[in-house]
Amino acid sequence: MLAYSGIKFHNETWLIPENIDYSKSAWFISKKPELMKKNPLINLPYVVDGEVVVTQSNACLSYLGRKLGYWGVNETEITLCEQLLCEIYDLRNDVVRWSYPMNKPVKEYLEGVKSNGSLTKLEAYLAANSFVSKDVNTPFLVGDHITAPDFHLWELLDQFSLMAKFFQEEKAFLDDSRLPNIAAFYERFKALPRLQGYLQSKMATSIGCNNLSAKFGSLPSGAQYIPGAGPLPEDCSGVYQF
Repeated sequence: MLAYSGIKFHNETWLIPENIDYSKSAWFISKKPELMKKNPLINLPYVVDGEVVVTQSNACLSYLGRKLGYWGVNETEITLCEQLLCEIYDLRNDVVRWSYPMNKPVKEYLEGVKSNGSLTKLEAYLAANSFVSKDVNTPFLVGDHITAPDFHLWELLDQFSLMAKFFQEEKAFLDDSRLPNIAAFYERFKALPRLQGYLQSKMATSIGCNNLSAKFGSLPSGAQYIPGAGPLPEDCSGVYQF
């Protein structure tokens, strides 16, 4: 969201070194106690904006959405943004529950995602809002302008696409007649000119989508990180402006 806005920001990633107890990582030892003084609820992720410290994923997304103008312009749109963030977070929870223990085959899991649950509800939402008939330059969930839920949904769809590619599924995740609106959203949003700098940066290409303990996505390729078998993901901390 910050990259899309062209705003200069400092990104912090917290890598867990090999052979260290998770509870003794640099995050728990140094940064978290410091931030708890400003916000006792502190967790990952968080946003520091001057003296304001916001934590929890949906709160960070909605805070930035309001701050950057990526929110609803009336009560109807605001309510839609809030509902969509909650629904998309349900989808995120589903991805996380599968990625760490990987308790069912990937083919079965992906089929389940496409046939039942949050993704099918989001497809129905887009269909009801005549998404396919919209102009190619307005690939958004709410009205004709970008909002915070767009960013979160696209991120998760990208993880599903990576999952299907990594596990060599027969076809791309979104190559499915049941998800025409979702597929259109994914491609149109990815093509937005203001996102290209971010999508080509190491922030988007050099770290995994999950923690090092995950069975899927702890490396950028989608692979599981194996201690001692290769380098740690790149530290993408630093100042960015796209």
